[in-house]
Amino acid sequence: MSAEVSLINAILTKKQIIPVIKKLTADHFLNPTSKKVYLFILDYFKGYKTTPSMPLVREQFSDFEVYQEENEVAFWIEKVIEKKCKADLTDALLEGSSLLQKEGGAKTLEFLQEKLLSVIREVKQSVDMDITKTTGARLDQYIDKATIKEGLIGVPCGLPKFDAVTAGFHPGELISIIGLPGIGKSFLATFFAANAWKAGYKVLFITLEMGTYQVAERFDSLCAGINHMHLKRGKLTQEELGKYKEYLEYLKPKKVPFIITKPSRCDQSVVLAKIQEHHPDICFIDYSRLMLDERKGKDYKAIGNIVQDLKQMAGDEKVNIPIVLLSQVNRGFDRSKEILPDIHDIAECFMVATDSDLVIACHATGAMKEDNEMLVGIQKHRDGRNIRARLHWDLDKGRIEEADHD
Repeated sequence: MSAEVSLINAILTKKQIIPVIKKLTADHFLNPTSKKVYLFILDYFKGYKTTPSMPLVREQFSDFEVYQEENEVAFWIEKVIEKKCKADLTDALLEGSSLLQKEGGAKTLEFLQEKLLSVIREVKQSVDMDITKTTGARLDQYIDKATIKEGLIGVPCGLPKFDAVTAGFHPGELISIIGLPGIGKSFLATFFAANAWKAGYKVLFITLEMGTYQVAERFDSLCAGINHMHLKRGKLTQEELGKYKEYLEYLKPKKVPFIITKPSRCDQSVVLAKIQEHHPDICFIDYSRLMLDERKGKDYKAIGNIVQDLKQMAGDEKVNIPIVLLSQVNRGFDRSKEILPDIHDIAECFMVATDSDLVIACHATGAMKEDNEMLVGIQKHRDGRNIRARLHWDLDKGRIEEADHD
């Protein structure tokens, strides 16, 4: 007897269809007759809020075997999922083998990654919680939070005003940093990443625009407190060189890794693979426009798909880390005004703001750059208020800090 037939009979015997609805769709039923029967049971349930009787199903589908099933619905759900995954993977391998002969390795790998992500999505389980049954666990969680210094329950960004409002970047969150091209988004992200690392968190920094050594130079200048352009151009003073060597010696025995990676191509599956490879506490992606959408969306739809999948990925119980994504705002935004871009200024896709838990905007006018200042603000915060701060942006000394005034 097939798993699909057994599952349908378990539904009818136990009068349980809700667990099936939560975990399966009609497409999990590969046999056409089984699929028809399941859709009939589903429609009946929607109309009458119960499952049909066995005689009714037997009457409607004379070629389908109806019987009392002893095993539990949950058991057969897992068997159907297993069968569907096996069928999907078999089809993918067969298609991949054919594609390998026609298109070569790169195209085949891209195809297989997309198929694998699709299979992973199918086996994900929903998470339900009865709050009346988890009172003890929630109290323990609160006590843990209350004992944490300065209320920081997430990964700190290094800006006291922001950390006070957000309590850090939290597992499962998607954080977007937005700003005009060349305004300093990447440097700000590197500053956040460096502060997370200093606090003892393992960082994964996926760079799609700059080289790995360029990101490392920014990290070095911020952590060693030396002139970034001097480091970049090989023009460190003797004093700076001494500080740099001292810092590098300090860095060698450090146990907490800071991983910078520049993949040759990057889509949702590549991000997931890198996270699974390195197991970071926080992941930065610089930036959204240079990612490829494995769902093959175009323009704004592609960005929407990417952001949606990254948000889902961040909250997956097997990932469960903050993911920080950099995105551009429209070039039409007025550079001359001392204001922050808002979420409606985000280039190409409003989904960046919709799916983000936290949106941090940054901007600096020409005059502000001359004064080594940048305006940074929270433009969306699911769990708190929006704030802004003025940063003192002194890259000559490798320092970024909140200024005394807003």
